[in-house]
Amino acid sequence: MPTTCVITGYKMGAGALMIYGFILSGNVFEPPNGNYNVFTNLTPIIEDTEDYSQCGFVQQEKQNLSLSDLLFNVMSRRILGGTDANEGDWPWMVYIYHKVDGRKRGFFCGGSLINKRWVVTAAHCMAQENSPEVYRIVLGEHNSSRVSTYEREFDIEKIIRHEDYSTTTFGNDIALLKLSENVEYSKYIRPLCLAPKGFPTDATTNQEFGGESFTMAGQTCAVLGWGQTAKKKKTDIMQVLGVILLPHALCTAVTANPSAAYHNRPVGESESKFCAGGSAGEDTCAGDSGGPLICLYQGSYYLNGITSYGTTPCGQFKKPGVYTRVADFEDWIMENAVE
Repeated sequence: MPTTCVITGYKMGAGALMIYGFILSGNVFEPPNGNYNVFTNLTPIIEDTEDYSQCGFVQQEKQNLSLSDLLFNVMSRRILGGTDANEGDWPWMVYIYHKVDGRKRGFFCGGSLINKRWVVTAAHCMAQENSPEVYRIVLGEHNSSRVSTYEREFDIEKIIRHEDYSTTTFGNDIALLKLSENVEYSKYIRPLCLAPKGFPTDATTNQEFGGESFTMAGQTCAVLGWGQTAKKKKTDIMQVLGVILLPHALCTAVTANPSAAYHNRPVGESESKFCAGGSAGEDTCAGDSGGPLICLYQGSYYLNGITSYGTTPCGQFKKPGVYTRVADFEDWIMENAVE
């Protein structure tokens, strides 16, 4: 069970505003009392089994890196502000591109493989819902400038955008892609676990789940993608970035003041969205939409969020990214992701 953060309310501290246990000062949103453990939450889980169907695990040779090297690789976050992922680290990551523009120039969104036939992405990525033939996906992708023997490409047979998706507010920003054929799992292509219904991804106070009382708010999770970097262009190599989950009450406050910073899409109290990040120069950005925000829970990685939207430009101080809360859509996914 990961370290939990007890959210207590808000108060004024010495030169800093404490809102729901998060210090809004310095260069990051800091969780209280040292509950920030980058290494524990971002190190891929190495599973010594050939059952590649197990969700949320990584199967690859352990690298001969010292603990200090691993910590440096994760924390020297160069996504916007991210660091290069190692090949095979995140085997559920999906690369989506427009066929007409080709694999390299046509890339526009990410996604997550959840089983042998289905991918989860953002609804706003799928503008041509009734024309799945215009898109193609790549599994096992790492460096888009070259083709490796681990990669597999698939056509899309069917696109299902959430029936209540709003192009105005980006509410219910989730879609399912049915692949043209079943995926064959490997060390480099594996499914990601889905955050279960009721999971307290960004609960402002501790919630009962699985016989325990906790919230993931204050924890460090990871976002993945090939989107825009600090050099204002999309990256060839998959990036990974550690972001802190904000409690929902803070998310609603930050995105509403002023809401224009979020293209007039403030996060409502009851909306299935949450915020993460907020450090200057570190954020998901153009091209990262649809990609996963993953959290470690009881030894496996779970799809907790889908990259949805943020500010322009990306990576503004105290302006976190906004993500679709996947746990709220477990029933919808299970009802629709069928043969």
